[in-house]
Amino acid sequence: MILGKEASAWTWDEVTQEYYLGLFTAAQPDLNWDNPEVRTAIYDVLRFWLNRGCSGFRMDVINLISKDPAFPDAKIVQKDAKYQSGHEHYANGPRMHEYLHEMNREVLSKYDTLTVGEMPHIFDDDEILRTVGASAEELNMIFIFDIVDIDAVPGEGPRSLQPWDVTDLKKIISRWQKLMFDRDGWNAIFCENHDTPRSLTRYCDDSDEFRERGAKLLCTMLTTLGGTLYVFQGQELGMRNLPIDWDVEEYKDIGSTTYWEK
Repeated sequence: MILGKEASAWTWDEVTQEYYLGLFTAAQPDLNWDNPEVRTAIYDVLRFWLNRGCSGFRMDVINLISKDPAFPDAKIVQKDAKYQSGHEHYANGPRMHEYLHEMNREVLSKYDTLTVGEMPHIFDDDEILRTVGASAEELNMIFIFDIVDIDAVPGEGPRSLQPWDVTDLKKIISRWQKLMFDRDGWNAIFCENHDTPRSLTRYCDDSDEFRERGAKLLCTMLTTLGGTLYVFQGQELGMRNLPIDWDVEEYKDIGSTTYWEK
């Protein structure tokens, strides 16, 4: 299943007479990291920007670079859905750490740079520390999605809703703060991104009466935690979600529009 959309992740190509994999959209084929020439080309891209003064990289879904080479069928977890996620076969794959080590050894370790990885579908503490531990030699930190998945029903995707309260938020933050301190890792501190609602609307009361207090509360929380702070564009202004009276045509995100149609 294409992530965020109920469609096949496999697309037929008439020229090659073969299917290709695109986990996000058919217009964005997945690269075959098992091919050493592909990895060499990626490292050349990294060097291109680093040599021009780039300070580091946010690596989108970097834990999807290694797939099960047998491409088995996905587990059926949503019985009424035509397509299944299958992330157990393409997330945190068998050669992921090998490739991250190689990228660090061949390129990143030779520059004064910062790396943060977006890594969904990873829940094992030991596996996370293999990537962000001080001696891991892979990435400096990763985005852990517990805080932005707090209201999602497990197995039903990010647009499902389940109740939560502030104690749930406290447990998530306390857990990751303690884990990284105790085990010599490092946190990426954030509470909103391009895939999620505005944190002011989501976690606080964004009415005109309480908007300023909520924004200052979130700012105080984030800036006093241990880790590297990430501020999403507009968050520094205390931005709210789109007004409820805006028409659905204003939404351009493929996941949002597909969910609306469904």
